[in-house]
Amino acid sequence: MRAPPAKIFRSWLEFSTAIPASPVKQPVGCVEGGMRKELMTALALAVAASSASMAENEIPVQVYLQTGDWPDPPLRVEKIVNSVFARIGVKLLWRIGPMPDTPGAGTMVGIRFVEKAPITASAQALASASPFSSRPEILVYQDRLRHHFNAMPGWSNVIPGYVLAHELCHVLQGTNLHSESGLMRASWAWPEYAAMLNNRLFFSDEDRNLILASLTVRPRR
Repeated sequence: MRAPPAKIFRSWLEFSTAIPASPVKQPVGCVEGGMRKELMTALALAVAASSASMAENEIPVQVYLQTGDWPDPPLRVEKIVNSVFARIGVKLLWRIGPMPDTPGAGTMVGIRFVEKAPITASAQALASASPFSSRPEILVYQDRLRHHFNAMPGWSNVIPGYVLAHELCHVLQGTNLHSESGLMRASWAWPEYAAMLNNRLFFSDEDRNLILASLTVRPRR
């Protein structure tokens, strides 16, 4: 019997989606991964008590947003992402513009909406992230989003927020891990899409613990 292929680490992760064939009321996701979740379980358990305490007080994360010529107001996306992270005790502090060159206090993440996906991006990628970088950044591909919205009208206020929440989770965990269900599932299915429509697509308990554990122990940048 042939051994399965080894898991691969990538410095950039892509968030890809496929246009669903089955109708629900109106959208998606698949991200390449590596590294098994068991490798982080010990870390999450080791700081569980501390993480729970910090969640009550909200852990701040600075998010530097550059939307380029994306027409939708940033507040639409921010509202969804804020809601998802507020449930686990993480407060996102949104800034307009690039990340400062000089590291500041706390955790910082950059998000850029770019006009076109690079030729190296897979065919259905909507965004990518660099969770292993000392200056983590998320790139959102505007051309891919427009194509997706043309095929799925009515979802333009929903998909970008959950795509960003998924990528921010990778960055804040500092991993390319995925879950068997929920927002961090590697490939979303109709249960996830239906949950989006009802504002019920959340992180699993394990993903929540990994985020809080990482924010508790990671060096400030």
